[in-house]
Amino acid sequence: MNLINRLGRVEKTQVKEKARIILIKHDLTGKDRVRIKNYKRICIAQFLRDNGVTFQEIADMMNRNHATVVHMIKNYNLFISYQDFKTVARDMFSELIDRETLEERVLRCQDYWEMVKLQKELKEEIHG
Repeated sequence: MNLINRLGRVEKTQVKEKARIILIKHDLTGKDRVRIKNYKRICIAQFLRDNGVTFQEIADMMNRNHATVVHMIKNYNLFISYQDFKTVARDMFSELIDRETLEERVLRCQDYWEMVKLQKELKEEIHG
């Protein structure tokens, strides 16, 4: 299941700013090649690319060249079959995607039918 495809398009500047904060928080702009950090970079690159950010813009954010980013994007589909990559990807995408809390979603409901609709959406999210 590709979490990115379930997202609507978000404004490019917001996406880039969120990714920039996470890159700094996880110290992903350096030259080190630790596997987990590479997995995180790949996830961020894929997320940015799916939201319309160019290869060069991604490369500039990560202190890499655009060819490295192209390579990251190509490897995403290969790595998604690895269990340790899936774990990192799930964590990174949940951090990249600002989702409303359950409480916020419930409080936003105006009537019974909106609650029923929310219940159905939550069941689909949990059970696929």
